[in-house]
Amino acid sequence: MKFNREIMKGHLKTILLAILEDGPCHAYGLDRRIQDKSLGVFSLPEGTAYPSLSKLEKEGLIESSWESRDKGPDIKVYHLTSKGLKVLADNKREWRFLSKAMEMVLRD
Repeated sequence: MKFNREIMKGHLKTILLAILEDGPCHAYGLDRRIQDKSLGVFSLPEGTAYPSLSKLEKEGLIESSWESRDKGPDIKVYHLTSKGLKVLADNKREWRFLSKAMEMVLRD
């Protein structure tokens, strides 16, 4: 089923925080996790990951560090901060409240 991708934009912060709740990850891995967890419904549009991650980092919701690899260049890895965990918990509560209300409105 296709959906309006604009809907995802309004929830990108929550999606990224939820994916990082599973553990630290680099930008390319985030998109793979998003696709896996959403069964292919969601993906990060090209050019979206780094600006979004930069914004979350400026807000203090995530932090990044460089990790060395045996082969290839170092990679930037992102992880949640305690502030990010709190915001995620708040967003989850808000989403659950909203989705229950929408279910009631949309009942046949």
